Amino acid sequence: MARPTLRELGIKTRDTIHLGIRAEDDVLYLDKVNSQRGLEMRSRIGQRMPLALTGVGRALLLDDRKSEWRRLYRCATRKGASPDLWLERMHAYRDTGCVFDLEDNEPGINCVAAPLRDGRGCIVAAISIASATVYLPRPRMEELSPMVLDAAETISRQMGWKGQAHDMA
Repeated sequence: MARPTLRELGIKTRDTIHLGIRAEDDVLYLDKVNSQRGLEMRSRIGQRMPLALTGVGRALLLDDRKSEWRRLYRCATRKGASPDLWLERMHAYRDTGCVFDLEDNEPGINCVAAPLRDGRGCIVAAISIASATVYLPRPRMEELSPMVLDAAETISRQMGWKGQAHDMA
């Protein structure tokens, strides 16, 4: 159901588009639209990555409690890493409904992600636009935020979500 919207997003941005769901403490990639820039990312359909490290993964967590965020961060990072800055960013992402991955998962790769909601308003999946930092610097990430949020809203409505656009946050 999401594929046409993902493909359209890929055409508009020329960047890699991902769709993922939660699988325990990981994100499981279900779909990927490859970049039109000749850039091949290491992500692949069927791959699992820690939720706390990826944009798609963190978008899946936006409705979770802070204690769950902390647990997942500690599971995904090296011993002794402080979650303070990460938690601060998660609170900001919850407010906007849009997550930025600033080379957190893969050096040289940024992404903008948003959750998908079902008819009950629950986050059931997430999508992202991802590319090399040269193609997706912070200012462009901010420009693409409304586009990824609109695509997430379109797919969510297809799944029965009836909330308001600002409820995606």
